[in-house]
Amino acid sequence: MGKGVTRVTWAVHGPSSFLPKLAGIFINMDQMIGKDFEAGLANLKVLAEKPQQPTKESFMFRQIFVNLPIKDMVRSKAFFTALGLNFNPRFTNEQGACLEIGENFFAMLLVEPFFQGFTKKPISDAHQSTEVLIALSLDSRAEVEAVMAKAIAAGATTPNAPVDHGFMYQHGFADLDGHQWEVFWMDETAAPAQM
Repeated sequence: MGKGVTRVTWAVHGPSSFLPKLAGIFINMDQMIGKDFEAGLANLKVLAEKPQQPTKESFMFRQIFVNLPIKDMVRSKAFFTALGLNFNPRFTNEQGACLEIGENFFAMLLVEPFFQGFTKKPISDAHQSTEVLIALSLDSRAEVEAVMAKAIAAGATTPNAPVDHGFMYQHGFADLDGHQWEVFWMDETAAPAQM
């Protein structure tokens, strides 16, 4: 057989007792079920010769590193430490600090000259324009309020008032460099079917 050729053999076989064997002498099985075999083979041929559509393989990234420009490393580290967050010392120096936000979620705080080395575009001033909204989920409304209290105490501003949707409560703060962090709690079981 050549490349791309499929050979199909379709048959009925199996143990047969005396009576079916005897009936096979007088009944033409090919006439009886042959048309069904032919229809099945024709359908199989159509499917086999149909052009294959490329499959879209879905995947999930393992981690996320959000890179944020900052002006002062010491000040930024003090701010996020006051929120109760930690930095990974293996990936932290005077130019960049790896802020551990969740199990697989990190923010790389990069001083502006170092950050500029990764892009040809100008660095936006997050106090003047919005570059990104970082949303972090928590386990309860009380946790949202506790994080907000820590952020405000450490010098954050609150650009918006808290919003209570019933099934979701959200608030947010702008850090010392103006980056906006939205913190929220949501009861997914009480959320509308379509949002």
